[in-house]
Amino acid sequence: MRLTAVATLMAGPAPAWAVEPVISNEAWLRQFYERQLQARDRQSADPAVAAAAFEAFRQSLAPDLQALFDEVRDNPLPSDEPDGSILNYVFGWGALPGREIKLISIEERAWWRSLGPSAVVTLDIEGNVRDLVIKGEYDGKLCRWFIADIDYGSGGPDETLRGRLERVGSRAGRN
Repeated sequence: MRLTAVATLMAGPAPAWAVEPVISNEAWLRQFYERQLQARDRQSADPAVAAAAFEAFRQSLAPDLQALFDEVRDNPLPSDEPDGSILNYVFGWGALPGREIKLISIEERAWWRSLGPSAVVTLDIEGNVRDLVIKGEYDGKLCRWFIADIDYGSGGPDETLRGRLERVGSRAGRN
């Protein structure tokens, strides 16, 4: 008993991710993507919906990724530099305006648990099935999930959201 107490004290406080979430990463992502799809369907008719969906995405990002996102948003690429293929930050490659997008599934993969909470979001974009791998981050103090990164797979010069933001940020800084 005494040895256990000493070991616990020496280990220090549990990290934020050790607090048990009230909703799974998978369930949180399902809610997030369903809301984003609903907003996408309505945003062409109402610009306020587009602004709200954009802000919901921004707020869903982990604090460090959100800071990087804000930095890039405020410092766009120079107009003479190509940005590569068009990437929709939420839905990935090929999710151009006007294309039909359907959510097929969201599932956590047990063998990824050692890498932290991750889930595969499978989308159908105009008949093309694409997988996004979303790395989640749980903040026990705030009792909420964040997106730590999105792996879009192949399709353009950037495979991850973080990679895209870092590349755009480094280019934008060369004005």
